[in-house]
Amino acid sequence: MKMRCGFVSNSSSSSFIVGFNDPLPKTASEMVGLLFPKGFYKLDTEYYKEPISHTDAAERVLKDLQTQTSPLTKKQILDSIVTGYFEDYPERPDYYLTSKSYQTQREYRQKFGSDIWNPETPEQKKLAKKYRAAYRKENKDREKEIVAAAKKLLDKQWATLKNKKCFKFEYCDNEGEFFAQMEHAGVFDNVDHIRISHH
Repeated sequence: MKMRCGFVSNSSSSSFIVGFNDPLPKTASEMVGLLFPKGFYKLDTEYYKEPISHTDAAERVLKDLQTQTSPLTKKQILDSIVTGYFEDYPERPDYYLTSKSYQTQREYRQKFGSDIWNPETPEQKKLAKKYRAAYRKENKDREKEIVAAAKKLLDKQWATLKNKKCFKFEYCDNEGEFFAQMEHAGVFDNVDHIRISHH
């Protein structure tokens, strides 16, 4: 299970776990009816020069659906959720700043005037060992916290998803206006889905 705990990026991407009734839509018009039951859809925003239409979006989703060979299992859905940010993600912006490992790193820097990565003396090595042990424990605890929140979300959604075929769709705003709108325009708002954001 891979988890995303921190990163720096100028672009974003999102994964959408979407539940479909059987039989799956086979044509663009069927997909339009499923995704946009209220009719015409067009993203109205000043940010994009060429807003996509409901047919553009439906055709793309259909194409991406047809490349997938089998529905996701519940475990595969959970594994996808924990790779990013999701509804009710346990935000703790000060987590590492208040952690024992961070405090140990600061202590090391104050004592020795250098970073903790290349300890030389026995005293430095002892403090570096203390840091590594604290860091491993904190990461393990944080992983448990995130997995627990992801399981809670999936359990909440499972009542509606368990009888559907679930597939994953991924779109990135770094791939151009079309895919930026696929990510941000609420294409899946009218169907059962879970969104996982990777900023």
